[in-house]
Amino acid sequence: MIGVLLSVVPFGPNPRMRILGVQKRVDERDALFHRFYCMKEGTPEFEAYYKAHPEKFVLDEKIRSMPELGYPGSKTYDPMTSPFQMATFDVIERTTRDLEWEPHPVEAGSVQASPEDFTRRIKGFATYLGADLVGTTKLNPAYIYSHIGRSPGKWGSPITLNHPNAIAIAVAMDYTMIRLAPKNTVTTESSFRYLEATKIAMIVARYINRLAMRPVRMWMEIIA
Repeated sequence: MIGVLLSVVPFGPNPRMRILGVQKRVDERDALFHRFYCMKEGTPEFEAYYKAHPEKFVLDEKIRSMPELGYPGSKTYDPMTSPFQMATFDVIERTTRDLEWEPHPVEAGSVQASPEDFTRRIKGFATYLGADLVGTTKLNPAYIYSHIGRSPGKWGSPITLNHPNAIAIAVAMDYTMIRLAPKNTVTTESSFRYLEATKIAMIVARYINRLAMRPVRMWMEIIA
């Protein structure tokens, strides 16, 4: 047994993930939640999308015919709990639509500090707000959607985001609730944690805005 463990347990530092091949940007119009819950039959967007992607229509229609997440007929539905989950998602949707701030500095000019000082403060405040993990990195353009699907703006418009850096925030979900999937406890926990991540991202974005005296447009992707 000891010999088997020694043969499979890695020692030393974990190797960095290697990305092979060319990374391409993903079109947000192809995202599953956009296709199944946002595009409505009879709309110009619906007609344009399936004219360009007829091979996806049959499978998408089968999925669309199933009860929506948290609605009657779905495994995640509960008459008392589901409205709470939907209320949480509603608040996230309303508070993050077209969120753009103009500068409102505390001081007369931009705050001056080293990149290390700024990074330390941002990570510290994000952790204080409830983030379980916070990281800063160069922004890889391949990780930005290429065209607008469900994000604010005109459907199908190219997305241009020239920020050189990004802040990644992670909020842990309660395993005792997530392990019960597909019961509605999963939707309750995930919707609440999405809201927590939204709160952290919004406050940190506004903090940067007040430090830098520049307009800040928050582009946020929440990943389960």
